[in-house]
Amino acid sequence: MRSKAYSEIGIIIKEARLKKEITQKDLSDILGFTCTQYISNLERGVTTMSADKLGKICAILQIPDKKIQRLLVDEYIEKLEIGFKEGKEELSQEQFKKTA
Repeated sequence: MRSKAYSEIGIIIKEARLKKEITQKDLSDILGFTCTQYISNLERGVTTMSADKLGKICAILQIPDKKIQRLLVDEYIEKLEIGFKEGKEELSQEQFKKTA
């Protein structure tokens, strides 16, 4: 399943890269990647990236760190809320009373 946050991050990165007139190959070279496929996948939101690499991309493309961080944090909080809700719903009322 595609991450909504990484889909949005990909769009932000692509727009910033094009605005700076940097090719996927140039960005790949700067980051030390051997091919452009990783950047392509990131821009399409089909892969994730480590925080240190995202930090480098933000610095290179002058993207505010907080913009990327907020997307990731919001998505994580949403996943936590869903997980907590599902966990509670799995408990029967009687089980819930015993654990409360």
